[in-house]
Amino acid sequence: MAAIQPGWIETAARHLIRRSWSDPIWSSKSGQAFCYERGVLYGLPIYVQRRVPLAPRDPVEARRMFILHALVQDDWSGTAGDRPFGFVAHNRKLIESIRKLEERIRRPDLLVDEEFLYAWFEARLPAVISDPRQLRAWLDHGGDEADLRLTRETLLRKQAEGVQSEAFPAEIEIRGVKYALEYRFEPGERDDGVTMIVPLALLNQVDAERCEWLIPGLLAEKVQALAKRLPQRQRRHLVPLPAYAAAFVQRRGGHRIEGGLIEAMRGDIRECHGIDTLASDFRPDTLPPHLFFNFRVVDEHGRRLGHGRHLEALRAEHGEAARTAFRDAFAAVADQLRPRADGTATALVGDGGTEGSAGGGSGARGPGGRGGRAAGVHATDGAGARPGNGERDGSDAAIVDGRLEVPVNTRFRRWPIDALPELLEIRAPGAASSMVGFPAFVDCGDAIRIDVFDEAPVAREQHLAGVRRLLVIALREPLKAIARHVPDAQKLVISYARIDTDDALWRDFGQAVLLRAVGDAGDPVTREAFERLLEQVRPRLSLIAAELGRTLQQVLDEYGAALRKVQSVSAGAREPHVLAALDDIREQLGELVYPGFLVRTPPEAFGHLTRYLKAVVLRLERVRADPARVEQQRRDHALLQAEYNKLRRARRGVPDPELDRFRWLLEELRVSLYAQNLRTPMPVSFKRLRRMLDSLRPG
Repeated sequence: MAAIQPGWIETAARHLIRRSWSDPIWSSKSGQAFCYERGVLYGLPIYVQRRVPLAPRDPVEARRMFILHALVQDDWSGTAGDRPFGFVAHNRKLIESIRKLEERIRRPDLLVDEEFLYAWFEARLPAVISDPRQLRAWLDHGGDEADLRLTRETLLRKQAEGVQSEAFPAEIEIRGVKYALEYRFEPGERDDGVTMIVPLALLNQVDAERCEWLIPGLLAEKVQALAKRLPQRQRRHLVPLPAYAAAFVQRRGGHRIEGGLIEAMRGDIRECHGIDTLASDFRPDTLPPHLFFNFRVVDEHGRRLGHGRHLEALRAEHGEAARTAFRDAFAAVADQLRPRADGTATALVGDGGTEGSAGGGSGARGPGGRGGRAAGVHATDGAGARPGNGERDGSDAAIVDGRLEVPVNTRFRRWPIDALPELLEIRAPGAASSMVGFPAFVDCGDAIRIDVFDEAPVAREQHLAGVRRLLVIALREPLKAIARHVPDAQKLVISYARIDTDDALWRDFGQAVLLRAVGDAGDPVTREAFERLLEQVRPRLSLIAAELGRTLQQVLDEYGAALRKVQSVSAGAREPHVLAALDDIREQLGELVYPGFLVRTPPEAFGHLTRYLKAVVLRLERVRADPARVEQQRRDHALLQAEYNKLRRARRGVPDPELDRFRWLLEELRVSLYAQNLRTPMPVSFKRLRRMLDSLRPG
């Protein structure tokens, strides 16, 4: 028997086939509804699951699905053939803007629901339309596309009236640079809240205190959350907390003042309620994550390098790379630097003196690209430089036609310019913001060079060292003869031999004398100020050298006594607490006296070294007197020392005067613990130092 093809039956007996339809489905590609058709001849299935358009079979359901899926849920291409519908792009943009606003203000209830949108489109769309082709035909023959354009008022619920998107900006400006912001409302997710996009080159320039203030739309919530974490005896003066938070924001006009948010709240509470608080009382570490910026560090191509809510941790991880990226970006455009009247400078690059800056990395209008030169401040190619090592004895940097001209890679042995600008600013053609650098003299060992840094404290520290180098060069003859002014110089050399060579002694001794002669006037930025400083320093060298020599000899004598005492106690020591104390003392001695300590120890701390060393001897004399107490004190001190070391590492070499002060208070604490008869110049205890340490932690 020959086989029968179902298609033959369908062709020959089409009028006898009974058809049924089921399972309506939506097609995003074609923008219309389909269903599955089944054909039966006298109970025999001819075909099944044939996909056919739904509109000819069930126009009401087809229209419903078109409105729901295409117009409400936007699950289609928005075109009829090759012709796009203008109202679709308009509606998409408007709905997306409201969804972004929901993310920003953390309210997922602004946009009207699908039922409202369905009713809105159904009332405006003719009953015969159920697919893009019919919609296009209607619009081409008298239909008005404006009838299908949604408005902001239509899409927003009534309770959202008065919401100000300006309180949730798309970008934030810090120190003249604009950083893009992204918003997400997903509690529990790592990027919940506000994300600031930070180009790597600008990582070290982000103001951590400014970031405490977050954005205007979340400031009141953050203030209320911080106030809520105060101890009850202080918090009760601020109730109701929402009213206090709103008043705090209003008193500041919705904007920050100088300093961090917590410090501003402390001042506000003191001023308005007469209550003193500590920074640690606010417990910022317990706040919800969305009340802190999430920082996303990106390279010049927008690729993510790191992210997190702790700016200091990101700087610890990427700080060196950020400095390199900054200097490369700055060098790529800082060919000519024009000082401003206010002491800052603007870079001029390109032909015709066009103001310029490095290209913006993803997320910021400002520098983000990497340049090709390694030096920081360049204006010429070194024309006229001495052949060979590129070193110059004269003042080869100059202001010419309003431009700061500095030969590339040039080292100077005299003050190189009339006045060093406080800031250097570079702006690219058409850019909305600029990159700011901090120029400084950098010590090269036997000369200085001019460089630019991304952090003011680092620049100042480098500049101090650079100025000292210029002083050493200018005063090299008086400093060579300095040993003649030191009493018992030969004894000093012998005592110092256990630490370093006699050459190192006199080199460091000369710098230490100079450091004390300069005092607080050691960071001049003009030639006139430097020459004035030189004249002030020169006549003081001999007297300071004599006094420093006597103090150094006392330090070395006490250091020798401490070493002998350590050796004596070590002989035959077996007790665990004694061995632990000896290890601690050896580490302490290594931090007090070491090669270079003459220069690195602050002058105000140097005079106390003899007392610290005497305290070491007294501690060793009493190490066996009360073993349990002595060991507990050592452990408590070690905890403070470890936390100090952690904070110091987090600073990544950036100077911190308060942290420096804490380091020497740790030595005073040892004196108060083990040698009370030597006394301390200020009250010191574990409790006081713990509170100070808490205040030094980043908010």
